[in-house]
Amino acid sequence: MDRTQQTASAVDELRQIRLEAHKIRSVDGLRRLFERLQTIRQMHIDDFDVQVSVAEAHQEIIERARTLRTASSTENEPFPPEESGAAEIPPEVPRLDTKSWQRAVGLALLFTVLILAAFFYLIQSARRLNFQDEEQKATPKTAVATPAGAAPKAANAAAATLPLPVTPTLRLYTDLVPGTVVLDNQSPRSLTDGELILDHLSEGTHSVKLTGRSGTAAFQFSVSGKAAPQAIGAPSGSNALVVLVSHDSSQSHLTTNAERATIVLDGKNVGDVTTQGLNLPALGTSERQIEINRGRDRQRFVWTYTAAPALTAYVKSDPNTGILVLTTGQDGVEVYIDNALYRRKTDRGPLRIPLKAGSYKVRVHKDGFVDPAPLPVEVKKSEEASLVFKLEPAVEVASTLLPPPAPAPAAPAPEKTAPENTPTTQAATPQTTTTETPAPTAAAPTNTNTATEAATVRKGGGFVTYGSPKSSGAYSFQAQGHVGGFLRKGKLQWYAGYQDSDNYILFSLDGKHATVREVRRGKSVEWNRIPFSADSNKWVAVNLAIKPDSISARVKSEDGAWSDLGSVSSPGRDFTQDQVGLYIPSGDEVSVANFRFTRH
Repeated sequence: MDRTQQTASAVDELRQIRLEAHKIRSVDGLRRLFERLQTIRQMHIDDFDVQVSVAEAHQEIIERARTLRTASSTENEPFPPEESGAAEIPPEVPRLDTKSWQRAVGLALLFTVLILAAFFYLIQSARRLNFQDEEQKATPKTAVATPAGAAPKAANAAAATLPLPVTPTLRLYTDLVPGTVVLDNQSPRSLTDGELILDHLSEGTHSVKLTGRSGTAAFQFSVSGKAAPQAIGAPSGSNALVVLVSHDSSQSHLTTNAERATIVLDGKNVGDVTTQGLNLPALGTSERQIEINRGRDRQRFVWTYTAAPALTAYVKSDPNTGILVLTTGQDGVEVYIDNALYRRKTDRGPLRIPLKAGSYKVRVHKDGFVDPAPLPVEVKKSEEASLVFKLEPAVEVASTLLPPPAPAPAAPAPEKTAPENTPTTQAATPQTTTTETPAPTAAAPTNTNTATEAATVRKGGGFVTYGSPKSSGAYSFQAQGHVGGFLRKGKLQWYAGYQDSDNYILFSLDGKHATVREVRRGKSVEWNRIPFSADSNKWVAVNLAIKPDSISARVKSEDGAWSDLGSVSSPGRDFTQDQVGLYIPSGDEVSVANFRFTRH
């Protein structure tokens, strides 16, 4: 579960606590709610929104407890209070209203909690910035591609912090895919993209047999205690090169079936390997380049650090393929190769991707982090190329809430649309998720020649229709999104190809990304997502081209260049007959200026 979902769950539970507090008629019941409140406060100590909600619920529980105790003492008093010997207050002295001072104390407590929460947030932010400054001294500021023949500069220290096993481990990487591995005559194990990791090895001698599409390999190793597994003799292979690297914190050893081969480590010659293998210098915790040279034949491998004592086995055949070794320092990172989503996410360290020899453009994404810039990479035959991405946590910035605008004039409902069709998009197969789509609100009048010069402010409430083109053309306008809630971040969203609330194309800007989604039969499909930085208090220019069989869009910030969001196409469907407009969630506002439609 990501951080946004955790926050939403905590806020919902706090809302339920506040409702229960008003219904409970005993102080003991309120005490149980108070204990639940403290648990939520500790679980979300770094979440500012949750801490504010906790403070509000805390104050309501205190006020309710005071009310119950006051009522209880009044009902249980059998006799009127005795007169005390204290001096009477003169009538000219003003009396202090009990509810007034209780309200004042409550407000003081609330502001105290808010101020403490703000100071805590600032302290955590300062600590995070200081940590990033220290980390930048040891790692590059941006992700860089490591040349095939040079020692990589970026340390893989982040990967060392991942939850890795500490038992003797076998890591096997190969391009003999599809393929199977047999360990100690057990049932064959399938390879996952040419990779197999076994981290619960028992003591004793083990044998491995690998069978692939174009070659085979076999080797033996022994496990003793918590030391790194050690290769027994030289490995064997048919139409395959086998390299075994045994590593733990104290020593490293390389064994291979390449006879009379010279080993080069990070560009430095470390010696010739024999049938007994070759002792290597300490590999440390950084990514290393290992090169096997036999005459004119050179094979390169990327060795990556693992905290466990491990035997790493590389098995390479001779097809026109190479390996991309991608390091992010985070688990669950999505990888896009030439804008196509790779089927696996990063998990417990670097991700190794077999690719045909050629040039590629790679980008990564993970919710809650800023997308780093895409990087090019050249994958060569029988070699391994390395890419290192550094993901920075995203920082949420609250938008400025503008005064409420004058109410917009009433407008007729959207016109009827053409029968439902299922459009297709020229992009990789997306992942589909079910989303709840709000029903459309009253729409603006339909006009195929729209020209709004002055800036207007529209309140939220759902779909706001600006027109149906009826012919090929382009919509252009400038817009500025405003937020309607406390510490919430606004979005600028517009749509086209609108048939009904379950079928349309939605374009969104959230300040960091531009996203294109298709809602088809109530299910949301993300077709494209690119980095796009735009402050919520600045204007954004939008150009939306509508053709009978396609919709395309591009956006531009005040001080940036045009960014293409891609095209959605659907042969056989006429997008010019569908509606175009803005989607404004309830409580939000959007300023719009120079809204125009030009026929083509």
